[in-house]
Amino acid sequence: MQKIKENHARLSKSNTRFIGNEEVQTVNARELWKTLEIRRDFSNWIKSQINSLGLEENFDLITTRQKRRIANGGYKEVTEYILTLDTAKHIAMHNKVRG
Repeated sequence: MQKIKENHARLSKSNTRFIGNEEVQTVNARELWKTLEIRRDFSNWIKSQINSLGLEENFDLITTRQKRRIANGGYKEVTEYILTLDTAKHIAMHNKVRG
């Protein structure tokens, strides 16, 4: 029960952003991936979600590029996927059904 509460709290940290012309609640896909405890690497997992569910950029999600610090002190540019809250829920249900 505690784990369910922690996962719900993590996903409840949604933000509001514009996707397309609409202001919507959003969730970072990397946080969703962590919450669902997916064992595949994030990059391949999110790309397969986008393809298998037919998600559309600027409607279901947006992408941003960010620099992240890496272990050797340098930086690596990564793509962040920002999902609408409805899209995040759809992905979560899809992943729980597939196991």
